[in-house]
Amino acid sequence: MKKTDEEKAVKAEAKAADKALEEKVKVTFLNDEDGYDITPCVNGRAWQIKRDEVVELPRYVLHALDNAVMTIEKDGQSREVKRFPYSVVA
Repeated sequence: MKKTDEEKAVKAEAKAADKALEEKVKVTFLNDEDGYDITPCVNGRAWQIKRDEVVELPRYVLHALDNAVMTIEKDGQSREVKRFPYSVVA
């Protein structure tokens, strides 16, 4: 079965997206009251991240950590905040 140009284009686009998610980004995680290291696990791989230190992580790990949110209630109002806030280092 011969691949069409459209199938080839879709495969190339998916490969480019995967490569972008593998790109490493320098970040620092803010210290909070518990001060524990952050240990994200994504697709069977784990990282141990110290707070207040510059680390390089693949974008897909940051995407997973962006999805880790907690709900804060104050004055009868609730909002979601990131569980592991970080700053990108230039």
